[in-house]
Amino acid sequence: MSNNETSPGKTYFANYSRRIQAALLDGIILVVMLVILIVLVSNSELSQWVKVSLFVFVGLLFEPLMVSMTGASLGHHYKGLRVEKDGQGRNLNILEALFRFLIKSVLGTFSLVFFLITKRHKALHDMAVNSVVMLNQASIKKGIGGVSERIIEEDGFKNASKLRRAVMICLYTFLLLILTGLLSYSLTTINCFNYNRCSALENTIESLIGLVFTGLFLTTVYFGWHSRLLGCRRSKIENEHA
Repeated sequence: MSNNETSPGKTYFANYSRRIQAALLDGIILVVMLVILIVLVSNSELSQWVKVSLFVFVGLLFEPLMVSMTGASLGHHYKGLRVEKDGQGRNLNILEALFRFLIKSVLGTFSLVFFLITKRHKALHDMAVNSVVMLNQASIKKGIGGVSERIIEEDGFKNASKLRRAVMICLYTFLLLILTGLLSYSLTTINCFNYNRCSALENTIESLIGLVFTGLFLTTVYFGWHSRLLGCRRSKIENEHA
């Protein structure tokens, strides 16, 4: 049984702030490592195959190996966190850790948004491999607070299926992209919209449209996952004994 075993009511899940800080630190470490590697190999006599292998290891395998072997990336270790298989308490294997890392790298902030709405505070890359990020034992002993399981379904109501909610969130997001794209097209010139040759006013407009999209997207994800959107509304559970 894992020392970090989870159950409803325990407050050992990592909070959003610690996860963001760990992710930022991992990003900085990765950039620094790649810059150092570029400097070291640029004037070296290593074969092209060896150079490519070094970049693949640093860019793609370093963090997954850390997660699979030690249960955490460097950023996680620094922030007192641990990545484990949900319900099993074990480290992820290398394939799970690699898949998790690739999804996190591709989706970025979009993946972390799901942390705010899932029951066990999972980002999308956690959901993909059924992992969960916890406080490690050192953090728990220090009395660092975590977050407890989130109540997703309210008494007397049943949410739509996860697949239906995910599909509707994607559909609403697609519609938002179309609407904000049309708004941007109508408020900016052709040169700005197609060639990114924008005036200061147009850049300001584009920034405001981006903020509007981000706000609407986060709202869509939140209300969609809580079955509050048209197409995936929650249903009331009828009392069989009524």
